[in-house]
Amino acid sequence: MKWYRKSPRASAILSDPRVQQAIRSQLHDRREQLLKAAYYEVLRDSAKVDNYYAKKILDSNGLIK
Repeated sequence: MKWYRKSPRASAILSDPRVQQAIRSQLHDRREQLLKAAYYEVLRDSAKVDNYYAKKILDSNGLIK
C-alpha cells in the first residue's frame, strides 16, 4: 500500500463544484451501466428457448404426442 499526502492544490480542485459534478456524473453513469449489465445478465440466464420449427417437424412426423 502506498500513502499519499494531501496537497493543497488537490483539495482546491476537489472543492470546485464543476469537478464535484463531473465526479457525480461519472459515478451515476457507471452505476447505471452496471445495473443494466446485471439486468441483462439475469434476463439471459432465465431465458427459455423453444425451437418451434423442430417441434413442428417432429409433430408432423408423429414422433411427439
